[in-house]
Amino acid sequence: MGGAVDAGAGNPPPVHPPPPAAFHVDRVLQALGFEFTCVTAEEVVGRLPVNETCCQPFDWLNGGVSALMAETTASISCYVVSGYRRLAGVQLSINHVGPARLGPRRPRPGAGHAHRARP
Repeated sequence: MGGAVDAGAGNPPPVHPPPPAAFHVDRVLQALGFEFTCVTAEEVVGRLPVNETCCQPFDWLNGGVSALMAETTASISCYVVSGYRRLAGVQLSINHVGPARLGPRRPRPGAGHAHRARP
């Protein structure tokens, strides 16, 4: 009649520690001057100064830097939406809709949530 009971069966997932007071970007983006401007459950947005450090020889933002910003904002977005669990993406596809040229303009990468999976 008695027996072992799976403690995890039917119980909600464990509560994870609260989010950090501020999100820190990875070291590569930090070295380039990237900063988060908005981190919420609805969106994650950051900005980056377009300077010589992150541009290709033709004074346009390097595509690899664009990909790094996209991956970072999407990762933080997943982290927030998942209840602060560590997740990993498996596919990154980047389309450049226009060049970001050297100068005072700052690209504004962002990640919104197209779909939230049910737990």
